[in-house]
Amino acid sequence: MKKVYLLFIIVSISYNVLNAQNINDSLVYYYPFNGNANDASGHGYDGTVFGAILSTDRFGNPNSAYEFLGTDDYIKLPNLPNLKPQLPFSVSFWVYFNDLNNLYSIFTTDYKEPIYSGCWINLARNSNGDTIISMDYGDGGSTGSYSARRSKAGTTPIHKHTWYHVISVFRGPTDMVLYINCINDNGTYSGSGGSLYYSDSAGSIGRHNQSNVFPSSTFYLKGKVDDVKLWNRALIQKDIDKMCNPCYAPIDVSFSGLNSSYSNSDSCITLSGTPSGGSFYGAGMYNGTFCPSVLATGTYNIVYIYNNNSGCSGATCQSVLITEPLTSSKVNERNSNFLIYPNPANTKLIVEVDKKNTEITLTICNINGQELLRQQIVNNKTQINISNLMSGIYFVKLENDKFVEVKKIIKE
Repeated sequence: MKKVYLLFIIVSISYNVLNAQNINDSLVYYYPFNGNANDASGHGYDGTVFGAILSTDRFGNPNSAYEFLGTDDYIKLPNLPNLKPQLPFSVSFWVYFNDLNNLYSIFTTDYKEPIYSGCWINLARNSNGDTIISMDYGDGGSTGSYSARRSKAGTTPIHKHTWYHVISVFRGPTDMVLYINCINDNGTYSGSGGSLYYSDSAGSIGRHNQSNVFPSSTFYLKGKVDDVKLWNRALIQKDIDKMCNPCYAPIDVSFSGLNSSYSNSDSCITLSGTPSGGSFYGAGMYNGTFCPSVLATGTYNIVYIYNNNSGCSGATCQSVLITEPLTSSKVNERNSNFLIYPNPANTKLIVEVDKKNTEITLTICNINGQELLRQQIVNNKTQINISNLMSGIYFVKLENDKFVEVKKIIKE
């Protein structure tokens, strides 16, 4: 099968893209929060929800993100060594704040009170009083201690009631990269802590460790979190590009059900595209059904195009040869399920169907496959009003659970 890609997708492909690392390489877990806190990576590291409630995500989809009310709700991660990677590693998530009154932690790989352990990503304040995002890891010393952590604070002022995409790449004490909405946030380092330390406690989403510096009301996030991912490697720029530009590479699409050749006396065939939900285009196509009987002999191209929710597209094409019937007797043996006349027609069509056929749906479409009329056929002889159609060629399709048949008509 020959692959065809839309022009703007072809432009986006490069040698480097084709040879780039798979974004899911070394992915430890992925929480899309689509109705639950299950791990979608296939590793089975499901989270446990304590008080957090399902809410709308950044697209407005219901039950597709978790909301934390700022009291005692959080999501606990499994307490397993695989979820506590050594440097380097990377974290990504989306976050939305209902208020910025406290310096909430959003995510941590290790929750142990009251020490700095594992990594955590939280709100912080800069010298101007702006609220910013900070990425940190601890060496096991007491919380609040400058010498027990390594931190990098970003520069982008954070506002409430706004979704932010946060990507944090931890490589070393002074080699950390923070991306806010896919832009390197630069920032400044602080802290003089030692090596990364993990305790015997699990990580969590939506809370941070206790400290004498902050009152207990600041321990729990007020906001939403979605699409949490952890990699046991440092993401590279190509990974960031893939995550931040969903059209960075073309979507791989295909379709099945089409043979390489047909006689123009053959019946209609239903085609199936992958991913589903795309559209078929080409001569003889009608809403996913290919009908050789409406075509003259020759070679035709059938194209399947798929567009995802991010506006990215992929397409594929297959050629099909239409020939004359092998013998004239084959044509005579082929019994039509309906008659349609006059053809050419002016203002009306008469459709006659076999008495044994019931619950038939009739549709009329133009040569581009656009449906113009749909009607249920309940009688053996039905009159169809086509006075509102412009002059030209149209396809009339009748179908039920027993047959699908298409005929070509001319509107004068």
